[in-house]
Amino acid sequence: MRAFFVFLLLTVAGCNCGERLQPATGQLSVEPQTVDFGEVRAGQNAVHSLTLSNRGNYRLNLGAIELQNSRTSFSRAPLPRGLGPGESVTIELGYRAPDEPGDDLGNLIIAADSDATVDVELHGRSILSLLSYDGGQDDAGSPDAGIPDAGLGDAGTPDSGVADAGSFDGGTLDAGGLTCPTAPAVRNIGAYRSALPDLVWWGAGYTAVLDEVVSENPFTLQLYLEKTDALGQRLGARMVLTANNNGVSDFWPRIDFSGSEYGITFLHGLQTPRRATFMRADAALNPLAGSTLTLGGTGVQQTGTAVAWGHGQWGVAWADNGIWFRRLTAAGVPAAPAKHVGSGALSDNGKTLIATPNGWAIVASANPGLVYEIGVDDSVRSVTLPFNTHRSSIATDGTQYAVATAATGNLSAAGAFARVLIGGGVITDSSAVFGSRWAQLPNVVWHGGEFVITWNETISGTPRPILIAKVSANAVNPVITGTALTAGDSSAFHQLVASPCGLGLLHSNFDPYGLQWFEVHP
Repeated sequence: MRAFFVFLLLTVAGCNCGERLQPATGQLSVEPQTVDFGEVRAGQNAVHSLTLSNRGNYRLNLGAIELQNSRTSFSRAPLPRGLGPGESVTIELGYRAPDEPGDDLGNLIIAADSDATVDVELHGRSILSLLSYDGGQDDAGSPDAGIPDAGLGDAGTPDSGVADAGSFDGGTLDAGGLTCPTAPAVRNIGAYRSALPDLVWWGAGYTAVLDEVVSENPFTLQLYLEKTDALGQRLGARMVLTANNNGVSDFWPRIDFSGSEYGITFLHGLQTPRRATFMRADAALNPLAGSTLTLGGTGVQQTGTAVAWGHGQWGVAWADNGIWFRRLTAAGVPAAPAKHVGSGALSDNGKTLIATPNGWAIVASANPGLVYEIGVDDSVRSVTLPFNTHRSSIATDGTQYAVATAATGNLSAAGAFARVLIGGGVITDSSAVFGSRWAQLPNVVWHGGEFVITWNETISGTPRPILIAKVSANAVNPVITGTALTAGDSSAFHQLVASPCGLGLLHSNFDPYGLQWFEVHP
């Protein structure tokens, strides 16, 4: 990061110094110019170092020092009165996350003994402590032994060590004070005519985003949000996310949760122009005014979208003559230009974009299949899978990815599964098949120390259950055999989410068309 210099000028008189007279100066260097404390649990403290240096040849005196706060969240250690030539000092800045989640902004203004000042920007984000979960055994201490958490706090008991910064790490679930189901429960959440719903765990329950047909002529869809508790019971009325706008549809939504807000991607417009779009909603599901953003790309008939919160940012992806990716700040402002990642398309079922320890990962529908690893610096690395991919899903345990893809080809084809080492290639002897009757619409999540796969067995004239199977994180040549979660003609597109209370499953009916079912499984 660039140093910020303030030049202090002193008048030099009576000096015969030749043609290159140099004024006596003190040069104040401040590193860094912007201090970001990241995400901190409500009520917790974080510290960050700030270094002041005098790079000039004369003493530099420091004058008035002012600390400005948005919510009196920031603090500082005392500063010296001045710095001698070449002298440096490091001080600590503090951030105490307020009880109310949200963003905090501040400024540390340092005046030198000239009229110039240095303005250091301060950023912090308070997040709730009862969020997300650890996917397996308790942590071994500090830091987590698994995936760096994506910005959410654990849902319950603190781990044995430094508290997590978010999501999951691969151990025993921290359910804390949550009331979790002790047996599977199935709930009808309404007659949405929604084909492409999505689901996310919000900390003490689930939130669904659904695209619903609201008009036949012209054919129009708009987006709704539904919120439940950990038992799958509805919390309040559904919320309209995007209203019918002169017959322009919003559909194919995807959702993630940052700890205080939701990020939603979707397609705006059924026909040309059809553009990938992002917007935010608060924790109470209220759409945030002015948060809608067209993501970019070059085409006017874009397809699938995806969103994943990680590293204090929103990662978003969409398909537009290949796959594109973009980082957005927590406030939904572009943090980098839109980037064309590579060839392929995005699935309309399951998670296709996830946060990883090093950035994000995308599974592309392509021949052959591809996984793209995207760094926090927007670097891209691709891994070729040992099979073609179509309607694929991806998950991670922090060291590897698991990819599940739908069957391609004839009606008796099986789905395919493989594991990929993060930063490496496909893991030898990890590939397997699942399903026997045109296995379709797979989901894969990491839960309880295993990868969990769900899929449809879809063939005309026969029942269409959703099947479930578990695969060990280090299984060699695994044999994947599914058992039915749902029976009858009950499963179209579906979404699977792991939580501290088990698994949440959202799916829609083929017959009667339009009913949406939500299931929780301990």
